[in-house]
Amino acid sequence: MTRPEHIRCRECQTLNDPGSIFCARCGSTLRRQGQAAGPYVPRQSGPGRIFLRFILALVLLAVVVGIALVVLHSTKSGQGLAADSSPVGTMASTSTTLGSGSSPETNAAAPGDAALATASLSQIRPESADASSSLTPTNTNNFTPQNLSDDDLQTVWSDGVDGTGLGEWVRFDFGRPMQLARIEIANGNQKSKTMFATDPRVRSLRIEYSNGATQVVELLDTQDLQYVNPLQISTDWIRLTIVSVYSDYTTADTSLSEVRFYELPAQL
Repeated sequence: MTRPEHIRCRECQTLNDPGSIFCARCGSTLRRQGQAAGPYVPRQSGPGRIFLRFILALVLLAVVVGIALVVLHSTKSGQGLAADSSPVGTMASTSTTLGSGSSPETNAAAPGDAALATASLSQIRPESADASSSLTPTNTNNFTPQNLSDDDLQTVWSDGVDGTGLGEWVRFDFGRPMQLARIEIANGNQKSKTMFATDPRVRSLRIEYSNGATQVVELLDTQDLQYVNPLQISTDWIRLTIVSVYSDYTTADTSLSEVRFYELPAQL
């Protein structure tokens, strides 16, 4: 029988007994110095280990789905308006009451809207009007927000900042709380067809109420007087803010020609 050889330590040259793992003198590992390691035995995957992996996969999937739902909910919440606000993009409807002095008629409502006759409503005159900016007046014209409540489509309010006035606003104070039934708007500069075509016209308009509620409406690109249905809440004032304008313009002064407010008459 062949006698096993002693193992010499490569660190200190000490001879160690056959089968030693560590050097008796310096403690160095002898396995890396000549003693062969045992064969690799792969770990067996039993039923318990497979079940554990399945559970971990389900937990990971649940976490991913949960994160996706949270992100989706947050996105929808960020895009939404106040709880009592109308959906973004509520389209205005064309009114048949054009200009001052015209006979009141029933306005054409969008599908699903309750058409209210202008004759059954009471027009409200704001006590005051203010604006974030106004175009510099000329020798013959001014562009103050008071022009929006004078029943004259030949007088306008135009923003007074560079560009198309996105974010500029007009505010109307009523002096008392009221619940509006309708807001009528004459979009753009309606002094003439040429000025209506060249000046920017409002496309999206944000309506803000004194209690903090808001709604965004889409105005029509038309010289017809159009109306929107406001939120059915009590408010002391209304602020209209330009969100976007129609793109086919050649000047940079966004204008409105008229804004009229109506409420239901008091019941006797």
